[in-house]
Amino acid sequence: MAETQQPEWFAREPILPRPGLTAVVVFCALIAGVPTVRLATELVSHQPLQEFDIFTQFPTLANLQAYEHALERGSVAAKVARPYTQLLMARLARRGNEKVVIGRGGWLFYRPSLDHVVGPRFAPAGRDAPPTEGSPLAAILDFREQLARHGIDLLLLPVPSKETLYPTRLTGGYRVNAPADNPDTARLLSVLERQGVSVFDPAPLLWRADRERRSPLYLPPDTHWTPAGMDLVARELAAQLRRSVYLDGAPKVAYRVVEGEVTNRGDLYDMLDLPKYWAGVTPTRVSLGKVIDPRTWKLFALDPQSPLLLLGDSFTNIYSDPSLKWGESAGLAEHLAYHLQTGVDVIALNDGGVNGCRQQLARRPAMLAGKRLVIWQFATRDFTLKAGEWKKIPVRLPR
Repeated sequence: MAETQQPEWFAREPILPRPGLTAVVVFCALIAGVPTVRLATELVSHQPLQEFDIFTQFPTLANLQAYEHALERGSVAAKVARPYTQLLMARLARRGNEKVVIGRGGWLFYRPSLDHVVGPRFAPAGRDAPPTEGSPLAAILDFREQLARHGIDLLLLPVPSKETLYPTRLTGGYRVNAPADNPDTARLLSVLERQGVSVFDPAPLLWRADRERRSPLYLPPDTHWTPAGMDLVARELAAQLRRSVYLDGAPKVAYRVVEGEVTNRGDLYDMLDLPKYWAGVTPTRVSLGKVIDPRTWKLFALDPQSPLLLLGDSFTNIYSDPSLKWGESAGLAEHLAYHLQTGVDVIALNDGGVNGCRQQLARRPAMLAGKRLVIWQFATRDFTLKAGEWKKIPVRLPR
């Protein structure tokens, strides 16, 4: 598989020597300029002055918040100025926004994901502490026990985020020769394994592989892995599954891979909300392998008869779902099937790795018929990003 193109998205170092001062100046200009432009627009067009609406109702917290949101929605100046202000801050001061952090060499990082890595601890305090309602430990153990009652095993596939593998793209002070993550990530996975849950943790694998490669295993302008990073995990997971009994008797399919290319700007670039027609950034180009079924010479199709069911989120979908703009038939499920040379069944929902896939499985119990193993892929950042939201969802077999 060919190398991934790495464009330099923004200045390697801030153009201005004092980016903090730049941020203050731009902020003050916006504070003064936006209401002035809005007031002038309303006066010229003979519209009612929305600023006076605050005096028409009792100043409760709800009314004040509604008034603030109305100003934000109706501000022509803010809508026009925001993308250009963000571009100015990104180019001159290397500053992102509430969702995106601009790293070294122009790499972009998802701020909530970074918050997971550097945030507070989240695993149970004691070695044998009971799981709390809404915690990942409670939801995972409950799901494993329900599947076990139907004779189905569970394998967790927690996918690390970009900053876990590339901390030096955020700071030059990282000196530890290991993935950067919240220490409770490994602790929680260890607790799960001690309680009998199988875990395939790709973080050490990706960390070692990145030190041996020239091209990155994660996309510089996107939250997800590159096709090479995804394929590496699919290949190693397949090697582990081939040593198990889950595939005994499963029909062989000689899937083929057809090389292709796709270009896209990336979801993190989109989150920066830069001017729509700004042409200062070249889209990232990646080489990917589309999986073809030789029996039909069509793109890979899900196999309901497979003994394997993959539940996943956008890390599973990134090269499968065309709406993500990174191609199709070249994602985790397809490459897992290719390396196994047998079919795979899938439920994958973007941002649905925590509850969405299991809820859909609960509505479609026929998908568990004949299954021996459920592989549950989710992003490790969801341990904290979705804290308190991990639900226990009933699972049943078809009648």
